[in-house]
Amino acid sequence: MNTARQVTLAAYSLLLVAFCALLIVLAWDDSTQLDIDLGGFRLVSFVDAGSVERWLFTGLMVLVAWLGVLTLVLAVVRPGRPIRDRIMVTQPDGVRLEVTAAAAAAAVREEVSMLPDVAVAAASTHFIDDAAHVAVELTPQPWARLEHVPAAVNAAATRVLRERFNLTLAEPVDLRMQPPDGSRGYARERQPLPPRHPEDIPAPTRSLRFPADDND
Repeated sequence: MNTARQVTLAAYSLLLVAFCALLIVLAWDDSTQLDIDLGGFRLVSFVDAGSVERWLFTGLMVLVAWLGVLTLVLAVVRPGRPIRDRIMVTQPDGVRLEVTAAAAAAAVREEVSMLPDVAVAAASTHFIDDAAHVAVELTPQPWARLEHVPAAVNAAATRVLRERFNLTLAEPVDLRMQPPDGSRGYARERQPLPPRHPEDIPAPTRSLRFPADDND
């Protein structure tokens, strides 16, 4: 339900409840009457009935007002968005493609597992409206810098969903990181130095040594 329909339904519900309350007041107060004067138009109304008819009329108005309250609640309270495990996505060429949560999760897991700082990764996905919600649980490499991992995972998930399925992320990836088994901390692996080109190696220098003077 869009905003315009919600506002219209709420206004209608309030007017209905107010009108029912006014009629109930007129039914029980003989000294009160409805007097509407609009230029050349004038309406005067009051209720003249016995006790039983007043109770029946009041019950009917309460029922109608209760329906107005229910429609007001429907207009104000937004229903929860359904969570789906598959979604129809329009591709750039106009083809409608059905994407399942399992396929999207497998693509994200494959893409995240190829990151150099990730050792093992698992992913789960569900759809709300036309966007994907992704959760990733991974074990980083012992030498990984943990502050760089979330940005890399978000970029990888966004890229693979857009390129393969034309999907967007509804929010940043829900990420959980587990430390490597048996590790007490994270250390950066020492990488071997690249081989040097022969001409880059400086030529050895010779030191000149003079014989000592026997007179000294």
